[in-house]
Amino acid sequence: MNERCAFSNEKSSLRHSSREMVATKKSLDIAFGKMNEVEMLPVLDKVFNDTHHFTKLPSGEAHEFARHDFFNADMTKKKELKSRRISIKDYSTAVVNLSKITNQDPKIHYTYCWKYTDGVFYLPYDKTIWSKENGFYTSMMNVWRDGVCESQPVMNVPHKYLIKMEV
Repeated sequence: MNERCAFSNEKSSLRHSSREMVATKKSLDIAFGKMNEVEMLPVLDKVFNDTHHFTKLPSGEAHEFARHDFFNADMTKKKELKSRRISIKDYSTAVVNLSKITNQDPKIHYTYCWKYTDGVFYLPYDKTIWSKENGFYTSMMNVWRDGVCESQPVMNVPHKYLIKMEV
């Protein structure tokens, strides 16, 4: 085998290995999110005095196409949980993908929750609060999807608006 082929095979092997690592990290991230959703379900029921259901079953099978993690029985309330492996003190804002807060049904009450290593916080969506005047802003954030870096728009939520859950 000539050097060029050996180098090409080595690059191919690295690329394959990189995809496997990305797939493993993605699987771990999905498992981390699901574990936190299961853990938080009874907490949400208690904190919000309501019965919540998964929009995705714990097995990962889709219950319905939905942009949010939980809903109540009459579908008038939806919640999104962002699970983080960091302290709330690590950044000055919480982030949520902009696609989660655009084109909302005005008949549904949306609440966004962030589970950090040092606490669980939430903020109901209210467009009069979630505004530039209050320090909310959009930015682009790089995320890895299937081994490819993508830039996605996110809403930055100042921590001073987050409400700590007593869990």
